[in-house]
Amino acid sequence: MKKTLLFTSLLLALLFSSCSENDITAPENNISDEAQIEQNVISESNVISFSVTSWTIIDSLPYTITQPGSYKLRRDLESYGVNGITVSNTNHVNINLNGHSINALPSAVSEQTGIAVNNSSFVIIYEGDINNYKSAFSFVNSSDCSAKNIEYTPLSSLGDVPPHYSGVKISSSPRIQVSWSVFNTLDNAVEISGAASIDDKFLSNTCYGNPNPSTGRPTGIKISDTLSSPQKSIIRNNLFSGFDYGYNVTTKNGNHKINSNTFEFYIEKGFNNDATNEFKYNTYRIITP
Repeated sequence: MKKTLLFTSLLLALLFSSCSENDITAPENNISDEAQIEQNVISESNVISFSVTSWTIIDSLPYTITQPGSYKLRRDLESYGVNGITVSNTNHVNINLNGHSINALPSAVSEQTGIAVNNSSFVIIYEGDINNYKSAFSFVNSSDCSAKNIEYTPLSSLGDVPPHYSGVKISSSPRIQVSWSVFNTLDNAVEISGAASIDDKFLSNTCYGNPNPSTGRPTGIKISDTLSSPQKSIIRNNLFSGFDYGYNVTTKNGNHKINSNTFEFYIEKGFNNDATNEFKYNTYRIITP
C-alpha cells in the first residue's frame, strides 16, 4: 500500500513539474465584429481597427444597407440626385470608405446626404471623403452611431449659388458621436434637434464656414429643443472658423457642455437662451473681413 501511494505521489509530482506557466494556454480573445463596432463607437480616439475577414464591396451608388455586416469601398464612386449610402432599419454596420470618396454629381435635388442613417444603431463610418452632397451625414431616429476621420467638401463651382450645407444633422437620435473630421464651406457645422437627441458628441473636428451663404447666417453649432428633459450633448475641442455666429443654442433644459472649442466668427460669438448649458474654456476670436 505504501509503495502504491509513493508511486502515485511521484507520478503526480513529475506531471506538475513538467508543466510551466507558459504551457497553460489562455482562451483566445476572439472579439466579434459587432463588439468591435460597439467599442469604436464609444471611443473618442481617432484610431480605428478591425479584423474583418469578410467584406461586402460597395461598387456603385446609390447603395442601401439593410443587413448587419462590414462594407467597404474599393474605388471612388458617384451618384446623381440621391443620397450616396443609406443605412436603414438595421444594426451593427461597419462602413469603411477605405481612403476613397463618394461624390454627388450636380442636380436640382434640394436634399442629398452623403451617408444617411435611419432607424439604425451601432453604425460606424470612417476613413474617406464625402463631396458635393448637401450634408455629409444625417442620423434620424438612430442611436449609438459614430463617424470618424472623414473630410466633407460641398459643391462650390464658380458662379454656383450654394444651397443650405450642413456637416452633420442629428434628429431624434441619442449617443451619436462625430469626431476627428474636417468639414468645409458650411452653413451649419452640426445641427442637433429632437427630444430623443440625448448624449450626442461632436469632438475634435475642424469646421469652416460658407463665405457665400444662400440662406441665413452661417452658424457653427445649432441646437434646438424646447422640451424640459435634458439633452446633455457634448461639443468639445473643435475649431469653428469663418462662421457669422459661433453658436445658436435654443433649449429649455439642455445641460449641453460646449467646452474647449475655438470660435473664429465674423459677427457674434453666439446666442444661448438656456442657463443650464455650460460654456467653459472656449477661445473666441472675431475675424475682420
